[in-house]
Amino acid sequence: ANISLPNASFSAAEVPTTSLSAPASSTRSAISIVRIPPPTSTGMPPAFTICFTALRFRGRGMTYGLLNTRISKLANYLLSVGVKKNQLVAVYMDRSFEMIIALYGILKAGAAYVPLDPEFPRERIKYMLEDSGAELVLTQEDKAEALAEYSRRVVVLGENDVTASMSEENPEVEIKEGDYAYMI
Repeated sequence: ANISLPNASFSAAEVPTTSLSAPASSTRSAISIVRIPPPTSTGMPPAFTICFTALRFRGRGMTYGLLNTRISKLANYLLSVGVKKNQLVAVYMDRSFEMIIALYGILKAGAAYVPLDPEFPRERIKYMLEDSGAELVLTQEDKAEALAEYSRRVVVLGENDVTASMSEENPEVEIKEGDYAYMI
């Protein structure tokens, strides 16, 4: 695919990608992440990058523009329900666009994530939720029922989820060195 802009033309083949994939014995799918061009003097990537593919997964792609919009909507939602800076938010998901959006949305809200692998035994998930103190769990629709036994607020992410009506603007959250990013 070629992208033509005033004074510039790009071929999708010219854009470097990095593939993250599970070990060969795993049945999980790989997620490809396209490297973003270096920021301009304003600290933002060149405007044309919003139309580039940021993620590829199972034959589908997501542009930088859509990815940033979905991340900002989630971050604004988390802030609207009272998530505070450095608060731990659990993520119980399979690899997907939603998982990437969840991780970055939590970080953009100034919180930190606790990754919970749906393949973990129930006792391990229970321990991790109790030990972390995470009160909120982000998940996918097909995973929500598995979380019913834990008394936590469960938020299902997907195409038309609870974040749909939230602002697309970047939230005003100051992230500093030393702030939490995740808990393992």
